[in-house]
Amino acid sequence: ILLEGDPSSEEYQEKFVDAIISYMHDDKLYDAASEAGQRKARKLGWDGVAKDWTKKFDRMIEELNDDPVRLAHHFYWRSDIFAAKKALKGQTSPSAKRLRHKISEEYAFIKSRDIFEEHYRKGGENTDTRLSGIPVEEHDFKTTSEKRFHILVKYLTDHPELENILEFGCGHGWSSIYLHNQLGRKWTGVDIDPGAIKWARIFTKEHANHPEDLEFVQGSHDVDLGDRVPFDCVILSEVLEHCIDPYKTIEAVEKMVKPGGIVIVTVPYGPSEYGTSNWEKFRNHLWEFDVHDLQDMFGKKHEMNLFAVSMFPNSKTGDMLGFHIINYRADQEPVGRIDWDRKLWLQRPRLTTSASIIAGPNCEDTLLWCLNSIKWIVDEIVLADTGLSPLARSMAESVGVRFVENASNPTVVGFEVPRNESLDKCSMDLVLWIDTDEKLLGGEFLTKYYRKCIWDGWSIRQHHFTVDTSWKPDLPVRLFTRGPVKGKEIRYIGKIHEHPERGLNKGPGDVLILPDVHIAHVGYLNEVTRRARFLRNTPLLELDKKAYPDRLLQKHFIMRDNMLMNMYEHQLNGGRITDSMRKRAEEVIDLYRNNFLGKKKYAFVDGLEYYTEALRQLGQGIDVAFNLAAGRDGVGDDVMNGTPFSGGPVVARFADVNEASAELVYRMREKMNPLTKEGW
Repeated sequence: ILLEGDPSSEEYQEKFVDAIISYMHDDKLYDAASEAGQRKARKLGWDGVAKDWTKKFDRMIEELNDDPVRLAHHFYWRSDIFAAKKALKGQTSPSAKRLRHKISEEYAFIKSRDIFEEHYRKGGENTDTRLSGIPVEEHDFKTTSEKRFHILVKYLTDHPELENILEFGCGHGWSSIYLHNQLGRKWTGVDIDPGAIKWARIFTKEHANHPEDLEFVQGSHDVDLGDRVPFDCVILSEVLEHCIDPYKTIEAVEKMVKPGGIVIVTVPYGPSEYGTSNWEKFRNHLWEFDVHDLQDMFGKKHEMNLFAVSMFPNSKTGDMLGFHIINYRADQEPVGRIDWDRKLWLQRPRLTTSASIIAGPNCEDTLLWCLNSIKWIVDEIVLADTGLSPLARSMAESVGVRFVENASNPTVVGFEVPRNESLDKCSMDLVLWIDTDEKLLGGEFLTKYYRKCIWDGWSIRQHHFTVDTSWKPDLPVRLFTRGPVKGKEIRYIGKIHEHPERGLNKGPGDVLILPDVHIAHVGYLNEVTRRARFLRNTPLLELDKKAYPDRLLQKHFIMRDNMLMNMYEHQLNGGRITDSMRKRAEEVIDLYRNNFLGKKKYAFVDGLEYYTEALRQLGQGIDVAFNLAAGRDGVGDDVMNGTPFSGGPVVARFADVNEASAELVYRMREKMNPLTKEGW
């Protein structure tokens, strides 16, 4: 029975109850409904639900992974280089070409086996220098905090029959010697780096419990180990991610193990190399194997076990790092191959990010401070050169920025012009803008917001550091989506105090204030510097008035600057109110009444404090204290156990009761409206 009507009405509810009761008293009606339900049920099953859900999941995955260049950046961050190259295949956009060239330059050592081996020899020379500076006896081969070695010890303890063990890719012998000291047994280590083998032999003599039970040999997967083969067990701990051809390596090494012997493989997951000294000085990871890759490769091996262990987050990106560990019984059969169609499809890459900066003369003191705070969390840095010195230019080049040459002078044409010149060259999904006298703090927390979501922009608290006064943090929108939102492209608007907007007074869209990311600003370390910068900006504010007479943000800054000038003059003239001060205060009062009083505020801007101070300077109005909170059934403010204002009530001045009423009614409406909507 399908009942038409309004389900919230009493009449409908009575009809509904009557219909239910009719099934209890009318056997024919009940039997007919029961039979019809069973007929329908016989046609239903979980197969249809599964197919429907699978289609929806597939569509969701496709929507989250719909850009091959974004996918390539995702793989690049995670040192999955061959996957990045496959994602870039056939892509011809400028950003794709730049990333392809970058990978070609940074990973030139994979072009041939000879170049590859030479790369590791050179890397080994640096390690040789470092180890030579540490007395041999000071190295510790007895303890470790690394989980994978504790897991290896436990596994081998449970398998005492594994006596003759090969560690392929043994490095400087630390793990072989450590495992020997824990377990005994006979060990052979193989590594491509002759310097590593030299140190492994030195460490064996100094630190191994029974040096005669360890042998170290320089070579690759085709090394001749003579009568030491076959082994009971082989360990490849963090090796396959370094190999140009991991299939060839594991297949060759497995042949060194007797049939039914044990193969143990560990590989890292997450961006384990990104942001480390290796990334800057000695790249060597080429693969990131996910669970599906490892199932593709080892899933058909006898008694295969696969699990993951997490360790800690990457200090630069916040991604969790860890390792996968696999063990199986050797059968000397080829391993499987990675399903590339699946791997390229089944990903959820972060949105890519451009850093947008303008930089000109005298920025050398803080430029690297700024650039180093963002270089690990963006995919490109675009810098508009408005007059960099050769020194500053070399600093920027050292972190790989892309220049906008001969950008416009902001002090002549306004800051929006070079900002937009930089924005025009940005090619990623998101844009993070920052100044050279600022440092981003908490960048490792910022990356988790690089996802497709409901937000168009993200506000980051900007803290102004100074030695002789204090300023409240600002909340500028510093991260925003580059593409159009509701058909509107984002541009910087404002000759001074420029901000990204999708139209005058429109803002960037829906904005989230971030709780765990901050910007430290050191441009005004003392009041003298601030006032000099203030005088520089005054002509630009006048230019902004002419260009954008209706710009609300500009009016907020006029109010702020007027009151700052009054404060400066008040300090110089012994506390008197002059005609010029009175005129500025009157302008503030007019601007607030006409544009902000009882009206929706723009982009977190609230000039009530300037309005209050202007009234006080003119001896007008009455101070009013208020503290507004609104909540409903646990949604909104906690009205029973305190209010959202930790610093006490707001104290503001109004000319009369009508003004106070208009402002308080507006603020209460803003508090209550979200709780009165149908979907509150």
